[in-house]
Amino acid sequence: MIGNGTLQVLEISLNDSTVRAMDIAGAVNITHGQINGNGTWGGVGYDDGSPYVVSETRNRLLVTGCNIQFTLVGTSLNVIIGCSSFCSIDDHWANSVIIPRDKCSGVGCCQTTIPIGRPNYNVQFFDQVDTSRDKFGEVPNAVRIAEMGWFEQHAAELLNKSLTDTSLKMPVPVVLEWAVASYPVILSGVPQYDNSSCPTNTPKSACKSLNSYCKNATGNYRSGYVCRCKEGYEGNPYLADGCQDIDECNISGTVCFGECINTPGNYSCQCPRGTTGEATIPNGCRKSYIGN
Repeated sequence: MIGNGTLQVLEISLNDSTVRAMDIAGAVNITHGQINGNGTWGGVGYDDGSPYVVSETRNRLLVTGCNIQFTLVGTSLNVIIGCSSFCSIDDHWANSVIIPRDKCSGVGCCQTTIPIGRPNYNVQFFDQVDTSRDKFGEVPNAVRIAEMGWFEQHAAELLNKSLTDTSLKMPVPVVLEWAVASYPVILSGVPQYDNSSCPTNTPKSACKSLNSYCKNATGNYRSGYVCRCKEGYEGNPYLADGCQDIDECNISGTVCFGECINTPGNYSCQCPRGTTGEATIPNGCRKSYIGN
């Protein structure tokens, strides 16, 4: 478990510097006022100095409900992104609600990208029309931060009002990005990306493997750095001997129709002794009579 105790780690990727977690808290708990309401997504449970932020590319703001709007805002109540979901209003032409159960296109459900990955968000809820005349309650009102593609797998449950009590508590997968020496970006009108995140003092760097390198990790919210194994190596760059040479000759994707020779961080492909030509193409090596 990480964060405030609601995120259960499912997978860690060193190559992507991500943690895939399951938010067992489910949908955001919204406190309603007379009409509107608010809540907090605090799954990571850290302040601004958190090493984790919500991935901007692998998650979506997911809203279900009829004629409502949910907005993600920052700590200063600055609007980050919003999403509105509508349903048919009773009139001469519409007597029932028709909600697609396999997609999220704005009818009963909407989803959008999250342009600023933060460790936490405030959530604001707004009714869009007179609740006495609309289809309010036909679909469970809920807001979630969910891994991209998750809704399509559970659409029928999330849009079924008879399952509101259980669907609101349904665990939600979310992808977090992490960085070493993570600090919030200081804004002065426009984002100021700090390109000096990688330590200039090599002994202080978290990249311990001799076959690793440091990569700046900047974004709309924070700066920091991550470590990567050099090309031709794989493993854990945060350990002294963590990045090990890849034997390309034993990888199915390596193209060599001659003699493959593995080298540190690379490989060579040459024609066998007694032949010449191009070993990287089929039948490229032909028998040589030179020197016979």
